[in-house]
Amino acid sequence: MAEGQTPPGWWQTVPGMLTATATIITAVTGLIIALNQIGLFNKKTQPAVDKPMPIAGKWSGQAKESAGTSFRVDLLIRPSCKVSEKCGTVSVSHVPCYGEITLKGVNGGDYEFFVSDFDNRSNLDVCTPGAGEHFKLLADGRLSYSTAYSDAKGTLERVE
Repeated sequence: MAEGQTPPGWWQTVPGMLTATATIITAVTGLIIALNQIGLFNKKTQPAVDKPMPIAGKWSGQAKESAGTSFRVDLLIRPSCKVSEKCGTVSVSHVPCYGEITLKGVNGGDYEFFVSDFDNRSNLDVCTPGAGEHFKLLADGRLSYSTAYSDAKGTLERVE
């Protein structure tokens, strides 16, 4: 080494760089192991438990239009009902219409269904597919019924 030159720091030598690299790898590995042991990397999430539809079940009751026409409404909603899925059936006696229902959406406890796929008991001249069947669970355990396409209103009782 020439006179007047200062020797390089230990970290500027090959053994120093290897030591520094090994120290960093050891520290990072230790940190990863510690974080893994506290469960940061393998958090086991509880499987989502599908809650049954609050209005699931069989319902039946009377509805009435302002013109005075009274009719029976029967409803079946499966507990696994989800938005955009077929969930059950509805029938309206006076038309008659017997169709499958698909949950269109839920807004503030109001469940709106789309009715389609009417069976051979239905008057297909009158029964048309579409949304607008509304049901809402009441505080007393009954179900209110209304439609977006008429002024019909009613109350259904759980039958099962």
